[in-house]
Amino acid sequence: MGELEEFAEALIGQLSVELNEEKEISELFAKIDDDASFTVKFDDLEKICEEIFPKSAEKINDFFGISILPVLNLEYLELKEFKKMKGR
Repeated sequence: MGELEEFAEALIGQLSVELNEEKEISELFAKIDDDASFTVKFDDLEKICEEIFPKSAEKINDFFGISILPVLNLEYLELKEFKKMKGR
């Protein structure tokens, strides 16, 4: 098997893993919503990032001497859009 065929096979394998992972996450998410005994509450990703980002920016400035511009913002993608971006 040539290098190109090995790469194609590995890529198809990775795509399969990604698709199965996405399906499993969706199924687990649905089960959590239906399970009344599941009492753990998760913070929103946006809320966590809003708390962490300023501290990280300060540490970057302290360590590297690079200021993070206030116009920098974070974008939150849905899983499908994230997978597309990751694929690009």
